[in-house]
Amino acid sequence: MEAKNKVRMSDVVINVLGVISLVMVFGFAPGARAQSGNVYGGNQVQTMSTTEEGVVLQVSIKKAEASWQARTGGATGGGLVGALLGNSLGGGNYQAKALLGALGAMGGGFAGERIANAVSASDAQEIVIGLRDPRSSSGIRVVTVVQPAPFDAVAPNDNVLLVNTNGAIRVLRRTYNTAYVQR
Repeated sequence: MEAKNKVRMSDVVINVLGVISLVMVFGFAPGARAQSGNVYGGNQVQTMSTTEEGVVLQVSIKKAEASWQARTGGATGGGLVGALLGNSLGGGNYQAKALLGALGAMGGGFAGERIANAVSASDAQEIVIGLRDPRSSSGIRVVTVVQPAPFDAVAPNDNVLLVNTNGAIRVLRRTYNTAYVQR
C-alpha cells in the first residue's frame, strides 16, 4: 500500500511541476514587441520617432536565435515529455522512477530547447551604416543595426533612414525627394 502511495505521489509531483512550468512560461511572458523591420508593436504606433539619414556601407545575412519564450517553451515541453517517459520506464521501483524521471526531464528539457531554437531561428540582416551630420553633408559616425526577418533588403550605397520608435531601431530605404527637406 505504501509503495502505491509513493508512485501516486511521484505522479502528483510531476504534474504539479508541469503546471508550475507552464504558468511561468506563459503567465509571466512580457507583452509582445515587434522585432522586425516591417511589423510595429502596439507601443510603437502613434508615437513620434527620431530619424537620422545615412548610407549603407555593408550588408550581410546572419542568423537570429529564437526568443527566450520559444526556447523556454521548448525546454518546458521537452522536460515534461522526458519526465513522463523516464518515470514510466522505472517499473514498480520508486527510486528508479524518480531517478529516470529526473534524468528524462533534464535530457528532454535540453533537447526541447535545442529543437525550439532550430525551428524558430530566423534570418537577420546586419547593416553597417554611415550616419550623416544634419549640419553638414559629411558622414561622422558608423553604426550597425541587425533587423530580423521580415525586412526590406538594402544594399551598399543605398540611402537609408535610421528610425528609432520607442527603442526599436529600423532601417528604411529613403524614398522621398531631398529637395523638400530643409537643411
